[in-house]
Amino acid sequence: MELWFVRNEELHNNEDSTINKKVHSELNIRLDRVYEDKPHSRLLPAADNLFFRRKLENVKKLRRRQKERWVTDAEGILAAYTALENEQTRNFTRFFTQDRETTINMQETTNTMAQNITQEETRDDTGEATE
Repeated sequence: MELWFVRNEELHNNEDSTINKKVHSELNIRLDRVYEDKPHSRLLPAADNLFFRRKLENVKKLRRRQKERWVTDAEGILAAYTALENEQTRNFTRFFTQDRETTINMQETTNTMAQNITQEETRDDTGEATE
């Protein structure tokens, strides 16, 4: 009976026990996967967006039971999105979550083109740019 009390104490009341450290490690791996797989916040309904507002670092700091519930709920939300996904939704997602680098490159290209047009408009009849 004494062994059961020791085990129970380690499992439920000691967050720093060996078994809880192992469980936290496994949960953190699942958390990383959830945050990698979650849809962009623009595509989430308000309730799901609110759910995922909590930063990964903060979720990883939760106690074991809270973290287990959070991960289970998050994986359920992602499973629902995965079940609804098809080619049309993937295209829609890509459109609204374009790579930030691509957007920046497009802006730089647009700015360069605008500068070239402005320089061409300010050239005088001799073909030289005016200052």
